[in-house]
Amino acid sequence: MPNFIALGQLSRVELDAARLDGDVYRLGDDYLPIDTIETPAHRLRAALAGLPEGLAAERGTAAWVWGALPRPPAVAELCVVAPSRVRLDVVPPVVLREVVLPPEDLVRLAGAAVTSPLRTALDLARTREGWTEGDTAALARLAELGRFRLEEAVARLSRPARLPGMARARLRLREALPP
Repeated sequence: MPNFIALGQLSRVELDAARLDGDVYRLGDDYLPIDTIETPAHRLRAALAGLPEGLAAERGTAAWVWGALPRPPAVAELCVVAPSRVRLDVVPPVVLREVVLPPEDLVRLAGAAVTSPLRTALDLARTREGWTEGDTAALARLAELGRFRLEEAVARLSRPARLPGMARARLRLREALPP
């Protein structure tokens, strides 16, 4: 990403001074010039910064990457896409799952992977505990971004073998995506 100003280009003190002056803002461990419009690629880079290749942003982290949630989750939600192997020497606060995803469920942005808006919506609807109105709004936003409708989401949800939370997901999808 050419817009990022990374440590090494300027010292942390210089970057923090530029942030205080209003010239840059912080996104993850990097800084962006204040006139840069934040994109999903910027947020994905911030979400996966310092982590090995082979990981993909999913669920709440992916929803934030797509702009459906205002903030990233306190604990990053990432997955290892089987059959990849990833070794984490230092484990940051992260929930890590190993999943098998068809190619259409992954989107590559600036060399990194994130689950598609449809896959993100389905995973959130199936697995998210403590559901809120904000989560319902996130599903609606993901549908808008991914240009999918309720019928497509419910049909796609039914495609794999029985997965936990499918009935709950159907209810949440119907609440968020009117026909």
